[in-house]
Amino acid sequence: MKAILYTDGGASPSESYASWIVFNEQLEPLTPIFKVSLPQGTTSNEAEYHAIIQGIQYAQSEGYELVEIRSDSKLIINQLIGAWHIRMPNLLPLYNKARRLLRAGTEAPPLLTHVDSKSNQADPKGKSKHVQNFEAKDLSKTRANVPMSPKDSPKIHPIDEILKHFSEDYKNASPEAQKEAMTLLVEAVNILRSKDANSAKWV
Repeated sequence: MKAILYTDGGASPSESYASWIVFNEQLEPLTPIFKVSLPQGTTSNEAEYHAIIQGIQYAQSEGYELVEIRSDSKLIINQLIGAWHIRMPNLLPLYNKARRLLRAGTEAPPLLTHVDSKSNQADPKGKSKHVQNFEAKDLSKTRANVPMSPKDSPKIHPIDEILKHFSEDYKNASPEAQKEAMTLLVEAVNILRSKDANSAKWV
């Protein structure tokens, strides 16, 4: 059955969560709002990625054919469609997992749409909403939600994670995207070789 997935994520000192709900193409709900509790320290952007990942995994496990995914996170949607760059290393593993899921088992990936927060049907807040807690089997670990002591921290720089996936993404990109990527890569190398150390920091 063709379906539309709404996703939402939130983070606060008291609670961090990822939620989603599945509709048919006539926008009739097929499920309650499923909600997963996330580890303390999860950021709001990480939560939004977790919501998309968990929502896609649920839909695929239930046999739904996703034709569209709607989220109120402009950042996540624009990163996943390739319009915005990923500047925070902690989001890269989640981005890569979401991209793999979007390409898995389908000839045409679902449309990714940004909606305003008032239109997001996956928002679990509200007394009249039917929310069901969901036990997630796999939550992607990130630096933010898996604190480590300096002694136990792996000696892996964030750039290693980026370069690990660069080759695969480059091969699958269009010639125009490859050209732009190489231009940016050369620019990054020049920044790192320059005397201005501040220009090479993450923003």
